[in-house]
Amino acid sequence: MKRVLSLGCLLCGIFLLLAGCSQKTVEKDTYYIGTWDGQERNILLLKEDGTYELGTESSGDRGTYEIHDETVSFTSETGSEYDHILYMDKYILRTAYEGELPEDDLFSATARSEARNAGVIMTFSEDGTVTRQIYITNISNQQISGTYSRDGERIICDFQIFGTYSFVVRDGILYDAYEKDEDYVPPTATPTAAPTDAAESAPTETPAVTPTETPEADPTATPTEAQEHTPTPEPTGTGGAE
Repeated sequence: MKRVLSLGCLLCGIFLLLAGCSQKTVEKDTYYIGTWDGQERNILLLKEDGTYELGTESSGDRGTYEIHDETVSFTSETGSEYDHILYMDKYILRTAYEGELPEDDLFSATARSEARNAGVIMTFSEDGTVTRQIYITNISNQQISGTYSRDGERIICDFQIFGTYSFVVRDGILYDAYEKDEDYVPPTATPTAAPTDAAESAPTETPAVTPTETPEADPTATPTEAQEHTPTPEPTGTGGAE
């Protein structure tokens, strides 16, 4: 009986050890940039110490994270928990759109991210054109048009004055995604007035991310479209980071 118990405890210990080994963080502080709204202002910083900071033009979040194989699990300071997909060790996949995209460089397909009475619809045509419709039922309905190209797993949409949007395709599914950027340098502020002495001569650095409010609550949430002057749809669910 004692041998059975000892063997059981040993197997349990091995299981817990392996489970612990499957959790990791980045080897060094790493920035991931999301450009699904046309500007590189969706900044996700994974830190070596296991904490993260997330910032957009109007909101932000911070907390802790763990990497489990192909999943990044986030726990916000607000108590929210959510998972994103770590893809090719290069992308963190955020919002998944419904609808399968062909593997061709040019194709005809529709991808949707919708919940309740709001959503985003991406319509691709074989002639290389694309439209992005953002709507809130009975409130707003705006659409921008442009062209698109394919670069491996990336879909790059040029909406001209609205900017260049970047998406990632995994197993035929379109995602809003953060892309790892080894060379990203956070911006620094410039003085608003001429310094009066030497002590005031150096500009003050600003943090890479300045959270101001809680994150989205759903990994299927629609990204902010500030340059389109359109309210961001907020689907409900169990996760979501920006």
